[in-house]
Amino acid sequence: MSLDIENLTVGYRREPPLLKDVSLHIDPGQIWGLIAPNGAGKTSLMRAIAGDAKPLVCGSLCADGMTPLKPTPYNRFVSYVACDDSALDRSCTARFHLKAASDLWGSRLDPSETARLFELDGFLDKPIRSLSQGMRQQVTIALCYQQDAPYTLLDEPLNALDPLKREMACRNLRDMAHRNCSVFVSSHILSDLNGLCDKVVVFRSGTAVVVPATANMQELFDRCYGGESSHPSTDGNRPPRHLAR
Repeated sequence: MSLDIENLTVGYRREPPLLKDVSLHIDPGQIWGLIAPNGAGKTSLMRAIAGDAKPLVCGSLCADGMTPLKPTPYNRFVSYVACDDSALDRSCTARFHLKAASDLWGSRLDPSETARLFELDGFLDKPIRSLSQGMRQQVTIALCYQQDAPYTLLDEPLNALDPLKREMACRNLRDMAHRNCSVFVSSHILSDLNGLCDKVVVFRSGTAVVVPATANMQELFDRCYGGESSHPSTDGNRPPRHLAR
C-alpha cells in the first residue's frame, strides 16, 4: 500500500523538461509538503502524479497496485485539486458538492460532519457564485476531505483563508493522515507548514528531492533557493553548494 513514482520526467512537449528522474515513495498516513519558487514546476509535478498525461513525459506511477493505464481505478486512489475554485460548479451549493463527492467516491464520511469540521454550516445552501474567495476555498478543501481518497494532492490549499481558517484546515489535514490517507500539499504560506509535514519535497539539480521536515520552513526554503527573492534557475534549480551531495 503506497503511492510509487519512478523516474518521472515532467514537462511539456517541444520544451525543455521541468524535472527529470523524479522518484518518490509515499506511504499511507503521511503529510508531504512541496515548497519551491513560482514557475519551478510544482503544479506540473502534482498534475503528473495525478495521472494527467499533458505534463507527464515519461515514467511510472502506481497507487496501491493501480496505474494511470487504468484511469478510473487510479483516479479513485489519487485525487488532485487545484485550490482555485475551478473544481466547483458555481451554480451549485456546498451541500451539493459534499454529497456528490460522497456518492462518486463511495466515501465512508458523513457530509454533514465534514460541513461542521470545515465550518460551512452558515453558507451550506448558498450557491458557490455568492460566496467569498475564502469561503470557496473552505468548500474546496472540504470537498477533498469528503472524497476520502487514499492519496490527495492539494495545490495551494491555504490561499485566501484567514489565520483561524488556515489553522482549521491544517487540523483537518492532520485528521486525514490519522485516517491513514496521505496528503501532498504545496504552499507559499510556509509558516502554516511548520509542524504539519512529515516529509518535504524540494527541487534540486532538476529533480525532486525529499528532505527532513523542519520546524522552520522559511529557513529551509531560503537554504534551498537562496532567499525569498530567488527564482528558479535556468539550469534546473542548481542547489547552493552547502546542499550539494
